[in-house]
Amino acid sequence: RVYHVAVGSGDDDADARPRASLDLDTIASELAAVTLPVERLSLEVVEVPAGGCPSCELAFQSSLRARSSAVVLEGDSLVQTRAFLDARELRHWLGELGDAIDREALGAGATVRGVGTRAS
Repeated sequence: RVYHVAVGSGDDDADARPRASLDLDTIASELAAVTLPVERLSLEVVEVPAGGCPSCELAFQSSLRARSSAVVLEGDSLVQTRAFLDARELRHWLGELGDAIDREALGAGATVRGVGTRAS
């Protein structure tokens, strides 16, 4: 199951759906590569509206990190900050909150669509 979560901007976008598209063929082929020959791969996409999964938002927010660096140019210093998502931390939080994510996402009017079942 793939959760495609809309991330709100803080405005009144509670009905917003995920805007970015998913490359489902790539996801399916990468999953098939680690699937045993006797297993079947079934991919299901759950489109979750913004605000529809507080646990998804908690996992995302808990995984955000920032890195700062100072640059000195002609005697002036400039601090640059770059925000990034820590993949290891995100995996941790998604594992911890998996059951809550299932309940919240599916209970919040998420759109579920199957994209096929195939043998690996």
